[in-house]
Amino acid sequence: MRAHRTGRRRLRRMVAAVVAATTVLTAAQSAGADGPAPSPPCEGVPQITDVVGDGHHSSSDVLSAWLTEGSGHLQAVIEVRAGTFVPEHSDAEVNGSGFAFLFTLNGTTDYVRTRAAPDGSLTYDYGTYSPTGGYFDSLGATTGSVVHSAGAGTTTIDMPAAFALGPGAVLAAPFVLTYDGITDGVPGWVDHAPGGQEPDDPARGADYVVGSCDTSTIGGGIGGGQGAPGAGSVAGATTAVLLSAPSSIVGSGHALITGSVRPARAGVSVSIARSGISKTTSVVTTESDGSFAAVIALRETTDVQALAGSIHSDTKTIEVRSRTRIRLARAKHGAAMLRGRVTPALPGRALLLRPNSPTVIASRPVTGGAFAFRLHGRSGALQVVYVPADERAERSTSNTVRAR
Repeated sequence: MRAHRTGRRRLRRMVAAVVAATTVLTAAQSAGADGPAPSPPCEGVPQITDVVGDGHHSSSDVLSAWLTEGSGHLQAVIEVRAGTFVPEHSDAEVNGSGFAFLFTLNGTTDYVRTRAAPDGSLTYDYGTYSPTGGYFDSLGATTGSVVHSAGAGTTTIDMPAAFALGPGAVLAAPFVLTYDGITDGVPGWVDHAPGGQEPDDPARGADYVVGSCDTSTIGGGIGGGQGAPGAGSVAGATTAVLLSAPSSIVGSGHALITGSVRPARAGVSVSIARSGISKTTSVVTTESDGSFAAVIALRETTDVQALAGSIHSDTKTIEVRSRTRIRLARAKHGAAMLRGRVTPALPGRALLLRPNSPTVIASRPVTGGAFAFRLHGRSGALQVVYVPADERAERSTSNTVRAR
């Protein structure tokens, strides 16, 4: 009987959760009819992509963002994991969520933004952004729309005439900031795309050249997006740099970096910059189809960005996942030892634990990728967790050994 009552309580909680989610979505939809689906990005490749789930609220966790002229005028599009467009916080001084698309124009960081109120009503504005001057300085209203969904949804924001964005204008280093609530004048940051969550994250999306995408062939581009970059007033110059890189490698190794420039042509010099604790750059030239490639050595988590002419690609982060291996050995005087090696050979600490236990038995520094523990009569199953210094790689757990 007790199990039956518990099952009924669980069922009621599940139903209540579904009803609550449906109520939020219905409230958001009732605040205004959905706008049209946004025009896809040029060649189907958004200027910004972001890791799913790195924002702690699904309604403001960014999946991707792009600039498009498919409607006949320039718009910014932000795609989020749950298209409710209703804030999830209710305890901030100013309740409401924000979805800002930022970019550099003529040396100034500008933005367009969608704001969602607790009742689901939406407003759109534009202005300048300064992390030391109150963040968003609104200069006026613009127009926009959203597409609600329990799954991924989008907001589309019209670039105002005040930006004077004629053909050839470069919207450089774009990124997206989302927040939920504002307290003491500071937004409750949820996501920075691309990259992490905080507004000072240096990762950026790919530059966009106004008029560079041929909108007369919408639907004919790669991935069903707008057509290939067109000539217009920017013929002869690089108008886009596309970049591809693996999301992660395990241990020390090499990564293949590929990409292309638009319009496609041979002999374009492309700089591939890598940034971790150290910084370095390689230079390659494009093939006749505009493609380029480079194999780079990696031993720490690294941001990669390509530059051709004055046009940047987006930032790709290659995560290095460490590998830890341990074995039992004997010291000269017969004492039992546990020795280990870590790749890549980065500094950090080795933590000795029992499997499935959070209690640290002992800790040793890792030097040159090696560490050792004197067991002092300890027996049974043992593991080591390696913690790299300065977050230069991901943690790893070793194999299990059994001491006697």
